[in-house]
Amino acid sequence: MKRQAYILSILITITTSCLSQNSDKFIFNCYKGKYLKAYRYLSEEVKPMIKPKDIRDVFRQLEGINGQFKSYSFNCEKETSYGLTTYFTMSFEKMDIDIKIVLNESDRIRGFFVVPIHICKKINRYSPPNSKGVIQKKISIFSPEKKDSISVFFTQPKNEPYSKIVLFVPGSGPVDENSTIGQTKLFLDLSIELARQGIASVRFKKFQNLNCAPNQITFHDEYLVDISTILNFLNKELSSKRKYILGHSLGGLAISQYLNDFDGGIYLSCNLSPLDSLIISQTKYIFSLDSTNSKTKKNYLRKLQAEQSIIRNTNSNIPDTSILLGAPLVYWKSLNELNSNVLISNSINTPKLFLMGGRDYQVPIHDFRKFGDLVEGHSFCKFITFSNLNHVFIHGKGTPSPQEYETPGNVSVQVVDAIIEFLESY
Repeated sequence: MKRQAYILSILITITTSCLSQNSDKFIFNCYKGKYLKAYRYLSEEVKPMIKPKDIRDVFRQLEGINGQFKSYSFNCEKETSYGLTTYFTMSFEKMDIDIKIVLNESDRIRGFFVVPIHICKKINRYSPPNSKGVIQKKISIFSPEKKDSISVFFTQPKNEPYSKIVLFVPGSGPVDENSTIGQTKLFLDLSIELARQGIASVRFKKFQNLNCAPNQITFHDEYLVDISTILNFLNKELSSKRKYILGHSLGGLAISQYLNDFDGGIYLSCNLSPLDSLIISQTKYIFSLDSTNSKTKKNYLRKLQAEQSIIRNTNSNIPDTSILLGAPLVYWKSLNELNSNVLISNSINTPKLFLMGGRDYQVPIHDFRKFGDLVEGHSFCKFITFSNLNHVFIHGKGTPSPQEYETPGNVSVQVVDAIIEFLESY
């Protein structure tokens, strides 16, 4: 539920072929500088997190970084798991970018994301691994805490019994069940590859049927409610199976809460550094890829650092619903209350596998080493790095950047083999 994801993703354009009238009206009013009118087209879940001045500031930030707006046009629309998604293309003085607008069932705008250009082209699209001999199905599980059902996605071998099942836990933000980032789908790849080797898996989309407002969400709401719901289901319906839990990125903090409930834990590019620190360092890194010494960049970094200071100030009188670094203050307080390091250290009897890509710019390598310190003396732990793989374990070369996620690819066979070897050993 990151405010940056909403704010740094707002854009302007007009169109004659856009199917969503509200997208069209929103963009038109932004183009005219009528931000209050544009604000009216946001969904109720987003309005507490974005104000009209935020929309205005986004345009100024984008122009400050990329130069003057030159032109704009409608790109395309498509249905996604989060609703109708509209893409617009903006031409700046220095570069072109696409803006993705996600709509809810009422045609109200629920999110905005800046993405590389031509995302809607039919060429060079993601292709899943060969799923012959694999069954994929969607089921509903009732969550007592939510008093509602959540959807989970099972993948399993088609013609053979299985004895092991892996629960996939995604990274931060509104991630879908496939862990989609651009033209990559880490969890879909892994679920198919594991099923082809006789191992079942279950994955879920985050933020389903939340029982709190977006500006009141905690880490418990983001992760733990759904994980507990699925774990209870597995223990009841699949009690004879050996169960493992796999976390990617921030999902590593979540799975650490459950290590003693599973037969093994798998950490993929997981962080131990505080999330607020990672947001700052990632922003600095991305800005460093462009040699332009922009005043807008410096001001934006100062803004992030000021928000970080508030988060770190335990005596702050700021309301818990205040949005800082893209999330409410109460969310940051809930992160600080986690005891992940202690839980990892104490999970002596739970086998653990730690994997990381050498081209990962999102999680620093020293976090990988910190995990080693936490499990020192544990008998069943293994650490592997892959020099040519990025944050989602896909091959790449050159300087890592967000743009490479728009290049279609699949998870490296080396990673699949490492996970299978671990699961077969324990």
